Amino acid sequence: MEDSTQLARYLRGDNIILANGASGQSEWERDLEAAYTVQSGPLKDLTFRVRQATYRNSFSGDLDDVRFITQYPINL
Repeated sequence: MEDSTQLARYLRGDNIILANGASGQSEWERDLEAAYTVQSGPLKDLTFRVRQATYRNSFSGDLDDVRFITQYPINL
């Protein structure tokens, strides 16, 4: 049996007024994530995760981010 999760999120802002008084600005962000957890064997509970984020706006720099994450629980 496999254990996997997915996530998708989209946010948008319009008619933003900045601290410097600039008005009518906009922004949006898209976040995607997929994860897989090994269910049995010597690597049981090992999780692989990939996250991707895109941020765009009309008033400062844009951002693109991709992360590859590996998690493995250790009982102490």
